[in-house]
Amino acid sequence: MPKRSKYTVQIPIQDNLGQPLKDIATAAHHYLHTGPIQNAASKIYRNVEGNWRDDPQERFDDLILVADDTPEMDSAVKQLAVHIADVANQWGVYVMKEGKNGIQDWVMPPPQFRKGEGADPTMLKNVTEKPQEPAQDISSPQTSPGLSLAQ
Repeated sequence: MPKRSKYTVQIPIQDNLGQPLKDIATAAHHYLHTGPIQNAASKIYRNVEGNWRDDPQERFDDLILVADDTPEMDSAVKQLAVHIADVANQWGVYVMKEGKNGIQDWVMPPPQFRKGEGADPTMLKNVTEKPQEPAQDISSPQTSPGLSLAQ
């Protein structure tokens, strides 16, 4: 059995215009347990304070997962981060791995960042929604065929 690693994906809770996003973390968490990625365990730390490089956000949802330390898992987690960056219109999503080779990290950019624009309106939280209401579907057929985070 391969050794295990701990992956952290910093998921934005607002778009680049400061608008609150739907609960992308729960949708991604659900995908990890129902999609093709087979992880041992995962959990969400809500509204974590911090930042990286020059990202203006200071609060994120951290999605933590424990999974086999394989190149395939690295790729799957990176693809998930790219997809999150795309639907949230972030210039990148930060991923960190703690595993057999120490700590590694990556900034995963979207296929096309739309500078000066917010996230897709379907990803924005309505003011009438309950706090942390999950995103129903953050799939994007144009950029990530087959990677659906639908609930």
